[in-house]
Amino acid sequence: MAVAFHPTKLNVFGSSSKDGTIKVWDIEKRAVTHTIQDHDIPQIYRLQFCLKSEKPLLVTGGDGGHARVWDYEAGSCVAKLEGHSGNVWDAFFHPHLPFIFTASFNREVRVWDELNYKLVLSYSTELTNISSMAPPCRNSNKIVLGGCTEFLVLEVVGKQTEVSINKILSMQRTLDELRAAQTIKTQSLTELGSMLQKEVTARQESDKACKELTARIQKAEVERPTLVEKLGKISQTVEKMEGKLKQVTERQVARELRREVGDGPVEDNCPLFREYSAKELQDATDNFDDKWKSGDGDP
Repeated sequence: MAVAFHPTKLNVFGSSSKDGTIKVWDIEKRAVTHTIQDHDIPQIYRLQFCLKSEKPLLVTGGDGGHARVWDYEAGSCVAKLEGHSGNVWDAFFHPHLPFIFTASFNREVRVWDELNYKLVLSYSTELTNISSMAPPCRNSNKIVLGGCTEFLVLEVVGKQTEVSINKILSMQRTLDELRAAQTIKTQSLTELGSMLQKEVTARQESDKACKELTARIQKAEVERPTLVEKLGKISQTVEKMEGKLKQVTERQVARELRREVGDGPVEDNCPLFREYSAKELQDATDNFDDKWKSGDGDP
């Protein structure tokens, strides 16, 4: 069985089985999204996705010198890369150049045009056999071939190739810079969106508070006549209570004075008088001496 992750879709990987079945899986969904069946290939040894995310392609290598390019979304074979005399043990899309590489057990490496799938180059190595092939890394144009007891490093050379590689690397650097700038802009837009959302939320809360306050004011205006009327009645009641309290206070004072004088109860609302006893009058006039007669004045 061959397995490989998609180079850009991190949750997608592909697998193949001995019966020639190819399945594309989605890890998040935990399900098969695409199935391809090739009845012409008894067994698939290698499976590799195209590095260009806009192309839903993958290449396979298997028994009988068979190499295929598939559109896994459509479930169809796009091209048959024929010509190997031995089993195709490895195949991949070049990461920089528009080429497809295949390697067979009988020491042969073939290069195919990715645009029209025509053979560009066939190279026979001195290895005993080829069991694996490693594609170039990001900024390199070298591949490694693995045999039973040895390995071989190859480099794709040529003026046209060198120019193409330099152009692609320059475009890649520009693309990386654009992606970095886009990431910064996206973060800035996200932050700006968050700030705007907070302002909108604050404005909505402020508008809600204003609406509630306006409703309360309107309700108070509607209830104002009733409240004024109730206040008038309360004022009248207070005045009555104050009048009654004044009367009760005067009566209470009269009772207290009457009690101090000790001359018995007095009717409510009557003027107060103090009666002098005969002894008090006698003492005050020196036993009714004539000198205290009216008109004589004080001694």
